[in-house]
Amino acid sequence: MTDQPYQLLPPLPADEYAALRADIEANGIRVPVDIDEDGQILDGHHRQRIAAELGIPCPARVVAGLTEEEKRAHAVALDDRPTPRRTPTGGGRGSTALPGENSGRSVPGVASP
Repeated sequence: MTDQPYQLLPPLPADEYAALRADIEANGIRVPVDIDEDGQILDGHHRQRIAAELGIPCPARVVAGLTEEEKRAHAVALDDRPTPRRTPTGGGRGSTALPGENSGRSVPGVASP
């Protein structure tokens, strides 16, 4: 079992990771990392890792009251963008598709943008 159970997407390619790192180094972390009540990261794994590498604070917000299924849906929904590394595949390793996932549904405990 992984120590990051909600890191459901493939890692960033090296060039995208470097670009994100450069942006965070220049501007800081502008979007807090989402964590559950136990401190498990739901969204923001790369931001948290980069903050640790740079030795800077990493803001976080607690997303409370979610079931395991809702935590997984939350983790995917926030990163489910149509880019080459994040395109849902509908199955297989690295897939962002979850059984019964409805991309239009809201997740309890999280305010809609």
